[in-house]
Amino acid sequence: MKILVYGSTFLTARTCQLLLTEGYNLVGYIPNTRPPAVPGKMPLPEVSPDTKHDLKLSIQYNQKIIEIKNAFNVHTGLLPEWGGSDILYHTIKKKAKEQGLTFHKMGSDYDFGPIICRTSYPVFPDDKIEDLYERLALLCPLFTLGSLKILNKIGFKKADLCFKKKPTLYLRGKIDLNELELYRKTKDILLKKFKEKTKRGIRLADGSILIRPVNQDDLESLRQLRNHPETRRFLTYNKVISKKQQHAWFARLPQNTSCQYLTIEKEDQFAGVIRLDEQDQANRSIRIGADIALKHRRQGIATRAYQLMLDYLFIKKRINRVWLLVADFNQPAINLYKKLGFKREGIQYQSLWRDKKWHHYLMMSILRKDYAKE
Repeated sequence: MKILVYGSTFLTARTCQLLLTEGYNLVGYIPNTRPPAVPGKMPLPEVSPDTKHDLKLSIQYNQKIIEIKNAFNVHTGLLPEWGGSDILYHTIKKKAKEQGLTFHKMGSDYDFGPIICRTSYPVFPDDKIEDLYERLALLCPLFTLGSLKILNKIGFKKADLCFKKKPTLYLRGKIDLNELELYRKTKDILLKKFKEKTKRGIRLADGSILIRPVNQDDLESLRQLRNHPETRRFLTYNKVISKKQQHAWFARLPQNTSCQYLTIEKEDQFAGVIRLDEQDQANRSIRIGADIALKHRRQGIATRAYQLMLDYLFIKKRINRVWLLVADFNQPAINLYKKLGFKREGIQYQSLWRDKKWHHYLMMSILRKDYAKE
């Protein structure tokens, strides 16, 4: 099922990221017509409303959608009691004791249509808007995912049979500038929390560089590095990758348990990427590879990154053999691997066609017992 997303807020972006990792086919998004109070970095290409799709999904979209066939909305309030705008502001003002999210089929009237799912969270007397926003942001991605799964089970026809009632509509509230600033700061805090979740697994540092799992914010830097001629000339598959292909690759990444991609950071800047694949757990063997961003080359980053990874693989993970492939004309890389203790163990003859002639891939490896001597 092809889903066209309406909205470009922080909630929209985080929800789309989860849906992508769960394998949903999001064909693109329509941005908010006015800049949202808390904008998001969308992991989808911006497209036009006539893009081919099967379902419209609106998440904090601030404009009426004209064509509402198979259109569904994630409303940031409990319908039918809380329709309209600035629900969090009105929740605090009315001293409500709970608030939540509603997934409903869209009708011709605002926030009115068959309600598929609702979920709630508590509201306390000392809560501020940013407190409610944090709960909302934590709930929204998983709630939307679950709602889509239920919709898929019941189908569009039964969705029309769900309960509906004319909502109470609240008008746009007068949020003062101080509250709005806290609102936005909460987004930054939440974004940091979400990023922390992506840092599970390998996380290594030595004071000069940091190695951590690739996250969404790395994608464009990673794509530019991958597409640069100085990188592509050493790759077996050397076609240029589009933004859409890059996002699709990232969405599939969690499903590939035998492969890991790690970002190298230097002074909080993207400095390169490390790949771990061909993992053979039974025989404790793994393949490694790395690419360094152009502006960070010849600074010793590759040497330090490989040293950190080899320490991690041999000492903590108890790997016995780490191996790699390198093009026979990539002499700087060959010199680096020899310096690290890698030894040549084989040749893949004429496995790379570059510059109108055949080249070989050299297979090099290092064993745990030899690394210990180093």
